[in-house]
Amino acid sequence: MVKKILILAANPKGDLKVYPEIRDIEQGLRQTPNGNQFEILPKVAVCPKDLQSYLLEINPWIVQFCGHGTGNQGLILESNVGQSQLVSTEAIANLFQLFANQVECVILNACYSELQAQEIVKHINYVIGMRQEIRDDAATAFTYGFYQSLGYGKSIEDAYHFGCNQIQLVINRSTVSRTETVVGVTEPVQVPEHLTPILLKRPKKVLNANVIISKLEGKYLENNDSYTTHITGSYIQGNENINNMTKNYLKNIKVSILYRWVGLLFCVVFSLGLGVYYFINTRTPPIPPNICKKPGNDYHWLSDRLVNLNDVKHLKAWDLTIMRNTIYAKHGHIFSKKILDTYFRCQRWYVPKTTSDESVQKQFSDIENRNVKFIREYEEKSGKLLIL
Repeated sequence: MVKKILILAANPKGDLKVYPEIRDIEQGLRQTPNGNQFEILPKVAVCPKDLQSYLLEINPWIVQFCGHGTGNQGLILESNVGQSQLVSTEAIANLFQLFANQVECVILNACYSELQAQEIVKHINYVIGMRQEIRDDAATAFTYGFYQSLGYGKSIEDAYHFGCNQIQLVINRSTVSRTETVVGVTEPVQVPEHLTPILLKRPKKVLNANVIISKLEGKYLENNDSYTTHITGSYIQGNENINNMTKNYLKNIKVSILYRWVGLLFCVVFSLGLGVYYFINTRTPPIPPNICKKPGNDYHWLSDRLVNLNDVKHLKAWDLTIMRNTIYAKHGHIFSKKILDTYFRCQRWYVPKTTSDESVQKQFSDIENRNVKFIREYEEKSGKLLIL
């Protein structure tokens, strides 16, 4: 199934290299062995009103935003007239909450977008944001390394590290950064450019006992006094009731243990019986001393007509094995199993030629191929398949 990657680009100031970045993403994927498993769907000059329709229409696996960030205030998109229009962090997080079961990863290739990433990751499994300002060439290098590694079968976590390393390898000295006026962000200590991207993973939900107790208390109990009254009045009426409850509890435990032991004993007996049955019916028979004295059935008709159920239902496991391998023997197959080799060398019509299964099977007619398959399937279904 092709995984869709939605690129949302907004550059109202016209100062970012959006189109080269999209081109590098497409080239990075196209040159990989698994590139045909991804489809890049770029949308440029994105307006806030278009976000829902793009996500609903495309149903993307990854959503990437390319543009400017402003810290706490949100991300910059474009208005209908091409001017900057702010979309709040809360609105963006709520948008992705609606697509939590659809989008696997969100990449915010914009300055100070770690703030938005922290809110989005409450709903999306993987979110990549930026700790600080990120230069235009660094943002492009990251996405190239990220998508190229995806095309080579890497996971999202591994692809993130490849993207960071790509920044180290190819970054130039461009000075353009993806930020507007930053609000609500304390200027951090600058970290190396390749450490600017940050990967956040949605935490797994853990059952909190305190939360459950609080909900139960809120639903059934109004205060501590009613709690005491509820317990005392409904469940406990003195030491006698406590003793009765204890006895019933211990009784139930004993019955439960008894049932488990009975069930375990039944399983052991059944398994032993099943093992004995298969041992008797499928074990390799010893080579009888008179194997060459008894006339064998050459099953000459196996090359002329198809086998049916009436032909095999009364046969034993050994007879079915001989019947199936007779087709191989008629084409000169030399058997590696000693008992089969001994049996067929006693047949007058047998002319040993080759030990290769493949060369013998090439000589099979359509009827012979179908007969071998039919007999084999019957052996397996009836439990008469010999283990030689």
